Amino acid sequence: MGLEPIAINAGGDSFVSPEGIYFQSDRYFVGGRKYSIETEPDTAYGMAARTERFGGKNFGYKIPLPSGEYKVELLFAEIFYTNPGKRIFDINMQGETVFSHLDMIKEVGAQNTYVVTQELTIHSGTLSIDFVAHVDRAKISGIIITPLSLNPP
Repeated sequence: MGLEPIAINAGGDSFVSPEGIYFQSDRYFVGGRKYSIETEPDTAYGMAARTERFGGKNFGYKIPLPSGEYKVELLFAEIFYTNPGKRIFDINMQGETVFSHLDMIKEVGAQNTYVVTQELTIHSGTLSIDFVAHVDRAKISGIIITPLSLNPP
């Protein structure tokens, strides 16, 4: 039996996805502001894709987690811009760059879900996700954290 994922709807309220994943309302963020659109994009994780938390300097998430191995999926959907080059940013997890110069429009077009997946080990009790904006502000639509194995205290 697998361990239950922890999911956060960045910038939005709680909901259950069509895949049966319970997304908690936005929490554990550092800085940034919320934004949403009324229509749900026709994309995976549609409800999460219509909300976002965006920000410039000192924007990210500090999520308390027990020590262990995790798969972290960061969900992105560009719901504001429609042309490439308008929003470009880096994604850092635990102080390491996991994606450099993400331009969602260039990767998948407007209002489509783009997922960055990273497996990592948490020793500190906190998952740190930080964004570094290069053009405009960074943003995120959702976070899914799946425990792979937990280390007992």
